[in-house]
Amino acid sequence: MEDADKNAVERTRRILRERARLLSLPIEEARPLAEEEWVVFSLGAGRYGIELPSVREVLPLPELVPVPHTPAWVAGVMSYRGRVLSVVDLAEFLALPGIPAASRGNAGAAGRRLLVLELPEMLFGVLVDHLEGVVSSETALAPSPLSADAEGRSGFILGIAPGGIAVLDVPALAHHPRFQVSG
Repeated sequence: MEDADKNAVERTRRILRERARLLSLPIEEARPLAEEEWVVFSLGAGRYGIELPSVREVLPLPELVPVPHTPAWVAGVMSYRGRVLSVVDLAEFLALPGIPAASRGNAGAAGRRLLVLELPEMLFGVLVDHLEGVVSSETALAPSPLSADAEGRSGFILGIAPGGIAVLDVPALAHHPRFQVSG
């Protein structure tokens, strides 16, 4: 195994040990919810959710046009109902371990989907590995022990839903300074 592979494996192990330690801490508070629905998907080995009202549409992975001189997490752009839609590789943006960008591919990757997300001031797409479906629950979201970390992903997780689903805060993600790409 090459040194780079060994380093990646060790980094992944450290991250997983820290997550296990944080998840074993007692829950101090929970965010109450009425009946809440999330679109649930996987990125690598993790399960994530996005609140259903933020998801405008789910599409098969389309052919994307690369955009030169943008960060690696900008997967490209596509035509979406007469508009240019920017598409983000969510795993790359979140710097998730164990998911090399080169293996993420483009159109035709089995199981991959595009979630078109809509905020009042913004429309964009995110790539996900596998769509599980819509999950609903009346259970409160547990606070996430991972809501702030050294990788700068502070505030992207609203909380943990039943089943270990990390529910992402789409407005926090979209308004993060790293997310704003300008020419």
